[in-house]
Amino acid sequence: MQKKGRIMKIQFLVLSLLLSTAILAYENTYKLSVALVGMSMDYREYNDGGVILDSEKSSFSGIVGSEFIFDYTRVYENNNYAKVGIETLFLGGNTEYVGSYIGSNLGYGSLVSTTQNSIFDISGHYMYTHAFKNGLDFGYGLALGYRSWERRLSSIQTEVYYWYSIRPRVELAYNFLDFSIGGLAEYQYAIDPKMSATGFSSDFNLGSANIAKLRIPLRYTLNNKTEFFVEYVYEQQIIEKSNVQDGFLEPDSTANNQYAKIGAVFKF
Repeated sequence: MQKKGRIMKIQFLVLSLLLSTAILAYENTYKLSVALVGMSMDYREYNDGGVILDSEKSSFSGIVGSEFIFDYTRVYENNNYAKVGIETLFLGGNTEYVGSYIGSNLGYGSLVSTTQNSIFDISGHYMYTHAFKNGLDFGYGLALGYRSWERRLSSIQTEVYYWYSIRPRVELAYNFLDFSIGGLAEYQYAIDPKMSATGFSSDFNLGSANIAKLRIPLRYTLNNKTEFFVEYVYEQQIIEKSNVQDGFLEPDSTANNQYAKIGAVFKF
């Protein structure tokens, strides 16, 4: 029932954003961005003394997937522009788990195994950008999103972290010839973050689950209909420990993740 409720909320968010896009669409200026994505994960859990309990690591080829961004851009007379759109990210793959069996007291490194991961992220954004005559663009806006991360540690142990978030963002870009390079900084503040785990009747309430992200894209405009791009993303995630259930809790954790993207933008 909880999973069905989350799916219904996501569908409502998508429908609301599509309606907003339709309301703003005085002109037919749309873009569809499609990218292949590789993710390098460095996730670690700690006890109250800051000692590492376990970790998950992967190379860029260990976790792969795709990203789709659909947005509408309206340009004003002064060349400033507003943009509204939807972003979706799907990733899956394996990480190397280093830790220990629960309750074994053998310490970090006594167990090495493989974890299967699935990551889903969806958000709707609004950005307003000032276009300056020297080729600089400066934008700011807000996104609302939902994120879930499933860790299948074994055939009998699965954990799913999930939350909604408010995501303020700022962007700076420099345009020269047919190229554009820039950076987009975003902070994701989680709302009511939770984690479900096999064997527990109710979800754990996480203390917090916030993400700071920096995206650095390089774009090349082929013509007025097509762009190509590569993008590097650095992401730092901090989760605070949860409440206690039946003597267990989800500990503090950090993740320093990197993404490499290559893709194309189609305008219509």
